[in-house]
Amino acid sequence: KVIKSFTKRAKEKMLRYRFNLMISKAHVQYLAWASLMNKTSKAELIRKLIDQKFNKDIEYQKYTKKNK
Repeated sequence: KVIKSFTKRAKEKMLRYRFNLMISKAHVQYLAWASLMNKTSKAELIRKLIDQKFNKDIEYQKYTKKNK
């Protein structure tokens, strides 16, 4: 229980940035369904999808290496 609490707080500290996202009803329905099926939050699902996308994006990888 203590470790779980610590892990949650540590993860929250890493997530510093927030923004609003306007999406369609179909997107909301999909996120609700997918988060239920994956037993995760909608926000975590979106973060995972973004991670998958930018980890495969060659141009972004070049950009980040260039701007370090």
